[in-house]
Amino acid sequence: SFLSFLIITYLFIVCVNTKKKTKSDLFHKYSESYLENDHIASVLQLLEGPPNSANWLKNVSEKERLRMLHWIRFCILGTDMGAYHASIKQELKNKFHLLTDKRHEWSEEDKLTMARSCLHFADIGNPCREYKVASEWGKLVVTEFYEQGDAMRDLGLEITPGCDRFENSDDQNTSAKPKFDFNTMCFEPLLHLIIPFVPQLKTEALVIYNTNKKLRSPKM
Repeated sequence: SFLSFLIITYLFIVCVNTKKKTKSDLFHKYSESYLENDHIASVLQLLEGPPNSANWLKNVSEKERLRMLHWIRFCILGTDMGAYHASIKQELKNKFHLLTDKRHEWSEEDKLTMARSCLHFADIGNPCREYKVASEWGKLVVTEFYEQGDAMRDLGLEITPGCDRFENSDDQNTSAKPKFDFNTMCFEPLLHLIIPFVPQLKTEALVIYNTNKKLRSPKM
């Protein structure tokens, strides 16, 4: 059976923990959200590149440019699962009143919250892909976790939970299947929280997700 849809949330946390433990260049460069800050730096490098580059911000005012840069940073930081997943879910709950209060105008903060939530959802949205693609991606994620654990073992570091291929296995030569159910614990709750704000997800993403859920269920 496929090792699909499992522990994608750990991908970011695992890499960050390893960077910190090994005192890598990325760890020394950023004080927190190491990978996400590196992603932000890459985006800014593209935007500040040579003429005729991807710098679409050159066509807006300085005030708007600074505003958009803030949006970019804010939303990308929201892809840090360990730091923001729980708070994003709570923020969505706090915004439910926007759906019924017709007198309320969406503030800049409201819009930022939704933009960050949507990017976070898209970032971990593998379970809503077509089953074959989602399954293959899930296997690749698990493989990466195990390779990360192998590297930590070779360095004599404590292996991050979920990354030890021999954890929960009696045979030290056989990889155990990961037990963390990313879908149930992380993705599905977020999906149901964001659907009221993006109704199209109910007839698209939710349908695919439920189909995949049946396909990956153990056969009786």
